[in-house]
Amino acid sequence: MVLYEEKNYVELSLALFIIILLVSVFFNIEIFTNISLFLYNPVLWIFIDFLMIFIVLLFLAQTRFILRIDEDKLSFGFPPFMPKIPLKEIEKISFIGDGIKLPVRAGISWSFYGGISYLTGQGDVVKVKSQGRDVYFFSVKNPQEVERILSRLIGKNKVYSDSSQK
Repeated sequence: MVLYEEKNYVELSLALFIIILLVSVFFNIEIFTNISLFLYNPVLWIFIDFLMIFIVLLFLAQTRFILRIDEDKLSFGFPPFMPKIPLKEIEKISFIGDGIKLPVRAGISWSFYGGISYLTGQGDVVKVKSQGRDVYFFSVKNPQEVERILSRLIGKNKVYSDSSQK
């Protein structure tokens, strides 16, 4: 049963997706209107085309962020890139107000503080440390509600309001 769910659209990723999609369309129009370029080295152009399709799909995946808290697991990220962490494996959760302690970049990235970041570029940032796994950072729009639910599910001794509390 889902106890809390949050869905956000990342405007920056959406804008980049549209730009890359337009570049890809114009690229294909140019190649197929000037068929001699394609016939000169078709393998290269097909490879570039598949690479552009991959990049378009990657940016499309990073336009929608989902945070979901169930009775037994915490999941967050950009579908299909959503780690699912069992609540019983969580060692510590820290809430970082406004994310000013992290370089905020929308999308999926490696964090300088160790771990993987799933950030939207807006709202507060949550740091999750679990047993035998990496550290994860993710964005949240309603940190008070998320903190209240997680404190009830995993215990107040594992939930910190500020990341300076180790």
